[in-house]
Amino acid sequence: MSFSNPKLRLAAICLLATAGLSAGCAGGQSPGDYAADLFYHGRWRQQPLPIKPQVEQITLDHRVNFEPTRAVVGMIERDAIQAFVLRSRITRQERIDIDGPRNADGQHDAVTAARLVAVRAELERSGLTAVIPVDPLGFSDVGAEQVGIYVTRVLAIAPDCSFPQPAIGQRPDYAWSCATVANLGYMIANPADLMGGHGISPADGEASTGSVQRYRSGSVKALIKESTN
Repeated sequence: MSFSNPKLRLAAICLLATAGLSAGCAGGQSPGDYAADLFYHGRWRQQPLPIKPQVEQITLDHRVNFEPTRAVVGMIERDAIQAFVLRSRITRQERIDIDGPRNADGQHDAVTAARLVAVRAELERSGLTAVIPVDPLGFSDVGAEQVGIYVTRVLAIAPDCSFPQPAIGQRPDYAWSCATVANLGYMIANPADLMGGHGISPADGEASTGSVQRYRSGSVKALIKESTN
């Protein structure tokens, strides 16, 4: 809880300053009576919840068409895949699933399996790694002669830091930390990091102690000079 009435702060200061003395702080009231009066008549307001980064997950999809019974990606479809990758600006950090029609048991037949491998190879030409899911995707809907490419993308949503101007005589309201949260959403390279962090690689104890040994032996490495022009 927080309060905006400056008299409440004055009462708290008065209580500390008098330390139980009988001298009144205002209007001849004792510190306790003065604080109690303001407590029940003060303007209290609930402390707002802290602003946190917001993320939204979306799915981009593309259909690759094949000739009946064939598992070779044609030139037109190859160009379409590359155009989809460039247009959507797909990065290596994003999850890419490829799936095709399945039988009643949820399995791919031999032709579909070969098509999935061919599409995955085309994506690898662009430096992307695709996953063929073991279980059917809930949102997968492809034709009998198609393979679907599904890209899971996480978007960072910047909070609204604008507030209406208060009435005359009132103190303005501020969204504390809102600008920091908004800047984080604008600058983060991979918004998926806002949903879950990454593990760290194993520490190299020998390399870490090397700097200490160089310091003790007087063999400190010189700083690398770089130009910012």
